[in-house]
Amino acid sequence: MFNIAPFKNSRGNVEPYVSEKDILIVDANLQDQTTDAVIVYFNQVHNSTTLNGAVSIDDRTIIVTDATGIVVGSYIILFDQASVRFSTFFATAVNGENITLDSPIDFEYPVGAFIDIAIVDMSVNGSVTPQVFGLRGIDTPLGIELSFDVTRIIFTCIADSPISLSLFANIAKLTNGLLLRTRNTRTKNILNVKDNRELQGLMFDFTPSTATNPAQGEDGFVSRLTFAGQNKIGVAIRLDFGHDLEAWVQDNLLGITSFRIHAEGHIVDP
Repeated sequence: MFNIAPFKNSRGNVEPYVSEKDILIVDANLQDQTTDAVIVYFNQVHNSTTLNGAVSIDDRTIIVTDATGIVVGSYIILFDQASVRFSTFFATAVNGENITLDSPIDFEYPVGAFIDIAIVDMSVNGSVTPQVFGLRGIDTPLGIELSFDVTRIIFTCIADSPISLSLFANIAKLTNGLLLRTRNTRTKNILNVKDNRELQGLMFDFTPSTATNPAQGEDGFVSRLTFAGQNKIGVAIRLDFGHDLEAWVQDNLLGITSFRIHAEGHIVDP
C-alpha cells in the first residue's frame, strides 16, 4: 500500500506525497516474438508466372509456365495464397522453363502457385522516371494475407572507386535523393538521402570498405537503420495486406557497381 501524505509544493498548493519505500516494484519480462522471421530484399517486379509442376521440400529446381524475364541472378518470389506461404530465392541456372534455385525449397508448393520475377539491384537510372522498389511486389496477382513488422533495413553498396562523405556511394551527390516511404491507407515519406554524409548521420552505423585494405578488397559500405527498440526510433513499420514499404531511386545510379537494401522483421501474430 502507498503511504500518501500531503505536502506543499513551491506554489503553496497541497499535493499528495508517496514515500519511495512504499512503492511496490514488480519484475517484468519482455518476450520476443515467436512468429517467422522475415529477411527480404527491396525488389522491382518485372514479370509474374505460375508453377507448372508441384514441388517438394528440398527441391532445388522448379518448372514455370513462362520463363520470360528469368535470368541467372533473378530474384524469385514464390507464394501460395491458400496456404499463406511465401519463399524467396535467386536463380542460379535457367534451362527453358526449368529454373535452378540457390536454396532448397522449404514448402510443398502446388501447381499454380504464383511466382514474381524481380530485380534487387538498385543501381538503375531513375532520373527521368523514378524506379520504385518495394517489399510486397505489385499486388498483381494479390499477395498473401499476412502482416509484417519491419524492424530494420540494411544498405549494401559495392563500388569500383573509393567513396567519400561528399558523394553518394562513389558517384556525385544526388539531386533528388533516395526516398523511403510507406504506402498504405496514407502515404508517408520517411527519409530522403543524397550523400554518404546524410546516410552516416541517419544510420546506427555506417561501415565503409576500401579496395586497398587486404581484409576488404572492395570499395563500398554497409549501413544499418533500426526502427524498433526504445533506444532506437522506437517503432516497427507494420505492413498489412496491400501495404508496402518502398525505396524510390530518383537519380542515375548506374555508376554504382551494386546497391541493395534488405529489410528484416517478422510476421505479425494474428
